[in-house]
Amino acid sequence: MTNIDDAFINAPEAEVDAETVARVLAKLSHFEYDRKRQAEADRLGVRVSTLDAEVERHRTRSAEDVPAEMFTADDPWPDPVDGGELLDSLCATLDRFVRFSSPEARDATAIWTVFAHAHDAAMISPILAIESPEKRCGKTTLLSTVALLVPRALSAVNCSPSVIFRAIEKYQPTILIDEADTFLRDDGDLRGIINGGHNRLTAFVMRNVEVAGDYEPRQFRVWTPKCISLIGDLADTLQDRSIVINMRRKLSNESVDRFRADRVTWAGDLRRKAARWASDNLNRLKDADPDITTELHDRAADNWRTMLAIADLCGWGDRARRAAMVLSGNADEDDDNATVMLLADCREIFGSEQLPSRSTISPRELAEQLAVIEGRPWADWRGGKAISDRSVGRLLAPFGIKSQ
Repeated sequence: MTNIDDAFINAPEAEVDAETVARVLAKLSHFEYDRKRQAEADRLGVRVSTLDAEVERHRTRSAEDVPAEMFTADDPWPDPVDGGELLDSLCATLDRFVRFSSPEARDATAIWTVFAHAHDAAMISPILAIESPEKRCGKTTLLSTVALLVPRALSAVNCSPSVIFRAIEKYQPTILIDEADTFLRDDGDLRGIINGGHNRLTAFVMRNVEVAGDYEPRQFRVWTPKCISLIGDLADTLQDRSIVINMRRKLSNESVDRFRADRVTWAGDLRRKAARWASDNLNRLKDADPDITTELHDRAADNWRTMLAIADLCGWGDRARRAAMVLSGNADEDDDNATVMLLADCREIFGSEQLPSRSTISPRELAEQLAVIEGRPWADWRGGKAISDRSVGRLLAPFGIKSQ
């Protein structure tokens, strides 16, 4: 919200124009609006429900006013594209700007980029989730690079949920969310859009729409590719819906090109080639039934199905399956074994001299003490990162153990 808008909302009552206040409030996120709605309704002398309806009406207008040129698709590459060469080029481009925790993470990102162009062939839409344990690991740089390679990129950070789901309905953009740990925590509507867009059959949200002066429920599709980045671990509901790319800080002896938003001419041809390859192979992808290793649990198998089909058509079948195993394999079995180990280690920690005068410990401190136990996996839990307090909580939750 601009300073002018802020000043207007806080203006004396005599200077208030209700229509303009509703228009300004419609620009806020749902989280920000919820904090202001009661005070603004009181100042205007109207019921909160009346103000809600007016704000929603302005949000609907704003969404419908999104210019189509923002989502103009590239002309596909004029000649047929070799899929293997395309994926090789995407990997080389990704390696220019970031250092991945593993080659498999890079390969998965390249395949997902093509998946975004071939999204219409899928029944399940995995989120590409870029996780960093701390700042300066390249997550925003990777998100920015991916944004230039996918079709019709739309950053959700400065959009209300109303704009987002209407834009999805109309243009099928690729949704991008940086700092998702903050935005998804504070915005339940946005979180619902991201969670609800995983399965094509159920990728809908219901919203009231003004019709002839009244409001009627309408169903909006939220089926579209989604890429998010965050510091820390995903919530469990998103973890199961995601291909997780763990980032790390580059070493002192490693170098990458600095990403510059004003020098991105390299992206256009790659985007057009991906669009051409997807267009030429869309029907083959729809009919594909790729072999999926039994070491992927059901949700992971669903997430990787179309990506493996893409890889098979590109001659990347072995690389893709290796990436699937490294990033998503054996999650359930590993968790079952790890839970037994975790309970034993927690018992040791609580029985040790490290807790001489108390019977409680914070989740963060517990995770830190677990990470220093030799011979255990906690220091290298997921993608080279030490186990987090959230991961500890997830493993202990089935036993009714939770922080107070």
